[in-house]
Amino acid sequence: MATKRKASWISRNVQEDVGFQAHRKLDLRNMEEYKTFRATKYVFGIKDSQNFSVTAHENTPAVVKEDMILEIDRLIVESMQAVKDLGCPLNSIIHFYLHCDGLDHDFIWNGVGKNLKTLKHMLDRSFISDITDRFMMMIQSGREVTLNDHTKLSVMAFNPPPELREQVDALANSTENNPYL
Repeated sequence: MATKRKASWISRNVQEDVGFQAHRKLDLRNMEEYKTFRATKYVFGIKDSQNFSVTAHENTPAVVKEDMILEIDRLIVESMQAVKDLGCPLNSIIHFYLHCDGLDHDFIWNGVGKNLKTLKHMLDRSFISDITDRFMMMIQSGREVTLNDHTKLSVMAFNPPPELREQVDALANSTENNPYL
Protein backbone atom coordinates (compact mmCIF):
# COMPACT_ATOMS: atom_id res chain seq x y z
CA MET A 1 0.00 0.00 0.00
CA ALA A 2 1.69 3.20 -1.13
CA THR A 3 1.13 6.38 0.81
CA LYS A 4 1.04 9.86 -0.59
CA ARG A 5 1.26 13.05 1.42
CA LYS A 6 -1.85 15.19 1.48
CA ALA A 7 -1.91 18.85 0.68
CA SER A 8 -2.06 21.49 3.37
CA TRP A 9 -5.21 22.72 5.10
CA ILE A 10 -6.74 25.93 3.82
CA SER A 11 -9.03 28.29 5.66
CA ARG A 12 -12.55 28.43 4.34
CA ASN A 13 -14.45 30.24 7.03
CA VAL A 14 -13.65 32.23 10.16
CA GLN A 15 -16.33 33.43 12.57
CA GLU A 16 -15.24 35.99 15.14
CA ASP A 17 -16.94 36.14 18.55
CA VAL A 18 -19.30 33.23 18.27
CA GLY A 19 -21.98 34.50 20.65
CA PHE A 20 -23.16 32.76 23.76
CA GLN A 21 -26.56 31.16 23.23
CA ALA A 22 -28.59 30.81 26.40
CA HIS A 23 -30.03 27.40 27.20
CA ARG A 24 -32.79 26.44 29.61
CA LYS A 25 -32.44 27.74 33.13
CA LEU A 26 -30.46 25.42 35.39
CA ASP A 27 -29.56 25.52 39.05
CA LEU A 28 -26.45 27.69 38.81
CA ARG A 29 -25.98 28.60 42.46
CA ASN A 30 -22.37 27.35 42.44
CA MET A 31 -21.47 28.54 38.97
CA GLU A 32 -19.68 31.65 37.76
CA GLU A 33 -20.27 33.33 34.43
CA TYR A 34 -17.61 35.19 32.47
CA LYS A 35 -19.26 37.21 29.75
CA THR A 36 -15.96 38.36 28.24
CA PHE A 37 -14.90 34.85 27.20
CA ARG A 38 -14.20 35.02 23.43
CA ALA A 39 -14.73 32.11 21.08
CA THR A 40 -13.53 32.07 17.49
CA LYS A 41 -14.44 29.35 15.01
CA TYR A 42 -12.13 28.35 12.16
CA VAL A 43 -13.15 25.85 9.46
CA PHE A 44 -10.52 24.15 7.30
CA GLY A 45 -10.67 21.86 4.28
CA ILE A 46 -8.12 20.04 2.13
CA LYS A 47 -6.85 21.52 -1.15
CA ASP A 48 -6.10 18.21 -2.87
CA SER A 49 -8.93 15.99 -4.11
CA GLN A 50 -7.00 12.70 -3.84
CA ASN A 51 -8.02 10.20 -1.14
CA PHE A 52 -5.56 9.33 1.62
CA SER A 53 -6.59 6.30 3.68
CA VAL A 54 -5.96 6.52 7.42
CA THR A 55 -7.48 3.13 8.27
CA ALA A 56 -4.92 0.66 9.60
CA HIS A 57 -5.78 -3.00 9.10
CA GLU A 58 -4.30 -6.05 10.79
CA ASN A 59 -1.94 -6.72 7.89
CA THR A 60 -0.90 -3.08 7.36
CA PRO A 61 2.90 -2.74 7.66
CA ALA A 62 4.22 -0.74 10.63
CA VAL A 63 5.85 1.79 8.27
CA VAL A 64 2.50 2.56 6.62
CA LYS A 65 0.78 2.87 10.02
CA GLU A 66 3.48 5.33 11.09
CA ASP A 67 2.91 7.35 7.88
CA MET A 68 -0.82 7.51 8.66
CA ILE A 69 -0.13 8.79 12.19
CA LEU A 70 2.40 11.33 10.93
CA GLU A 71 -0.09 12.54 8.30
CA ILE A 72 -2.78 13.14 10.92
CA ASP A 73 -0.22 14.86 13.17
CA ARG A 74 0.87 17.07 10.28
CA LEU A 75 -2.70 18.05 9.42
CA ILE A 76 -3.42 19.02 13.02
CA VAL A 77 -0.19 21.00 13.42
CA GLU A 78 -0.62 22.79 10.06
CA SER A 79 -4.20 23.77 10.89
CA MET A 80 -3.10 25.05 14.31
CA GLN A 81 -0.32 27.05 12.64
CA ALA A 82 -2.95 28.61 10.35
CA VAL A 83 -5.07 29.47 13.42
CA LYS A 84 -2.00 31.14 14.98
CA ASP A 85 -1.26 33.01 11.73
CA LEU A 86 -4.84 34.32 11.73
CA GLY A 87 -4.14 36.03 15.07
CA CYS A 88 -5.35 33.57 17.70
CA PRO A 89 -3.51 34.00 21.06
CA LEU A 90 -1.28 31.10 22.15
CA ASN A 91 -3.12 30.71 25.48
CA SER A 92 -6.48 30.01 23.79
CA ILE A 93 -8.10 26.71 24.74
CA ILE A 94 -8.57 24.54 21.64
CA HIS A 95 -11.45 22.17 20.80
CA PHE A 96 -11.79 20.67 17.35
CA TYR A 97 -14.15 18.52 15.30
CA LEU A 98 -12.84 16.39 12.42
CA HIS A 99 -15.26 15.14 9.78
CA CYS A 100 -13.90 12.44 7.44
CA ASP A 101 -15.48 10.16 4.86
CA GLY A 102 -16.04 6.74 6.41
CA LEU A 103 -16.83 7.93 9.95
CA ASP A 104 -20.40 7.69 11.23
CA HIS A 105 -19.69 10.47 13.73
CA ASP A 106 -17.15 13.28 13.73
CA PHE A 107 -14.01 12.87 15.81
CA ILE A 108 -14.30 15.41 18.61
CA TRP A 109 -11.48 16.72 20.80
CA ASN A 110 -12.76 18.77 23.74
CA GLY A 111 -9.79 18.82 26.05
CA VAL A 112 -10.72 19.93 29.56
CA GLY A 113 -9.18 19.50 32.99
CA LYS A 114 -6.02 17.40 32.77
CA ASN A 115 -6.55 17.01 29.00
CA LEU A 116 -6.74 20.77 28.37
CA LYS A 117 -4.71 21.85 25.35
CA THR A 118 -3.88 25.41 24.42
CA LEU A 119 -2.86 26.58 20.98
CA LYS A 120 0.75 26.58 22.19
CA HIS A 121 0.49 22.84 22.98
CA MET A 122 -1.30 22.01 19.75
CA LEU A 123 1.61 23.43 17.74
CA ASP A 124 3.94 20.82 19.28
CA ARG A 125 3.71 17.25 17.94
CA SER A 126 4.69 15.75 21.31
CA PHE A 127 1.52 17.14 22.91
CA ILE A 128 -0.89 15.85 20.26
CA SER A 129 0.17 12.20 20.28
CA ASP A 130 -2.64 11.26 22.69
CA ILE A 131 -5.16 12.92 20.35
CA THR A 132 -3.80 11.00 17.35
CA ASP A 133 -3.87 7.75 19.33
CA ARG A 134 -7.53 8.28 20.23
CA PHE A 135 -8.39 9.02 16.61
CA MET A 136 -6.60 5.87 15.41
CA MET A 137 -8.45 3.75 18.03
CA MET A 138 -11.76 5.26 16.89
CA ILE A 139 -11.28 4.34 13.23
CA GLN A 140 -10.32 0.70 13.79
CA SER A 141 -13.89 -0.31 13.07
CA GLY A 142 -13.10 -1.97 9.75
CA ARG A 143 -14.53 0.87 7.66
CA GLU A 144 -12.27 2.75 5.28
CA VAL A 145 -11.67 6.29 6.59
CA THR A 146 -10.14 8.72 4.11
CA LEU A 147 -8.88 12.28 4.10
CA ASN A 148 -10.07 13.99 0.92
CA ASP A 149 -11.76 17.16 -0.32
CA HIS A 150 -14.84 16.32 1.82
CA THR A 151 -12.76 16.41 5.02
CA LYS A 152 -13.54 19.35 7.32
CA LEU A 153 -11.76 20.41 10.49
CA SER A 154 -13.64 22.90 12.65
CA VAL A 155 -11.50 24.51 15.34
CA MET A 156 -12.98 26.43 18.26
CA ALA A 157 -10.49 28.68 20.03
CA PHE A 158 -11.62 29.93 23.43
CA ASN A 159 -9.64 32.97 24.56
CA PRO A 160 -9.94 33.20 28.34
CA PRO A 161 -10.90 36.53 29.94
CA PRO A 162 -8.17 38.41 31.83
CA GLU A 163 -9.42 37.21 35.22
CA LEU A 164 -8.97 33.55 34.19
CA ARG A 165 -5.76 33.68 32.14
CA GLU A 166 -3.45 32.92 35.07
CA GLN A 167 -5.59 29.93 36.11
CA VAL A 168 -5.70 28.55 32.55
CA ASP A 169 -1.93 29.01 32.15
CA ALA A 170 -1.29 27.26 35.48
CA LEU A 171 -3.54 24.34 34.52
CA ALA A 172 -2.10 24.05 31.02
CA ASN A 173 1.50 24.18 32.28
CA SER A 174 1.17 21.83 35.26
CA THR A 175 3.33 18.71 35.17
CA GLU A 176 0.29 16.58 36.05
CA ASN A 177 -1.44 17.87 32.93
CA ASN A 178 1.57 17.62 30.65
CA PRO A 179 4.06 14.85 31.45
CA TYR A 180 6.44 16.21 28.79
CA LEU A 181 7.36 19.23 30.94
